[in-house]
Amino acid sequence: MSQAPAGLINQILAGTPLAGLGIKPELVGKDIVIRLNEEQFKNIAFAKADERAKQLIQIKIHEGYIEVRIKLF
Repeated sequence: MSQAPAGLINQILAGTPLAGLGIKPELVGKDIVIRLNEEQFKNIAFAKADERAKQLIQIKIHEGYIEVRIKLF
């Protein structure tokens, strides 16, 4: 895998929640691959939630699905 050209990536990601996260996309064949860990995904998915709410949310990424748990009490 090689790192994708920065200018092209910036154009593609501009205006998306991925812009400015410091994630380094990779060029794999003819695809740009962006890998997110659980915390990065949580920050994107719940960017508009207040900090108190974010503390109640737990994200787990499994093979083939994402599990979101929100503590009620």
